[in-house]
Amino acid sequence: MAYHYHMDGDHGWLEVPLVEVESLGLSPSRYSYQNENDDGEPVVLLEEDCDMARFLEAKKSLGEEVRIEEHYEDGESVVRSFARYGEGRVAR
Repeated sequence: MAYHYHMDGDHGWLEVPLVEVESLGLSPSRYSYQNENDDGEPVVLLEEDCDMARFLEAKKSLGEEVRIEEHYEDGESVVRSFARYGEGRVAR
């Protein structure tokens, strides 16, 4: 499985299924976002400075490799229009 890394000129976010974030025991900061993927599954978009690094470290500690596909957007990323993590929950 590849994780989508959404970037614009100022910042980036790694898209991770909500169920995986919860199973790893991560508590993303308010700088991460939430939405649904194309299949309607809830996802968390982990901000790159702290939350993404914590996710990658958790996966590494389990001996799991992470494959990342980068997606760059000119201008402001659509991710910035999503709800902040913790501001309500994406329905399951």
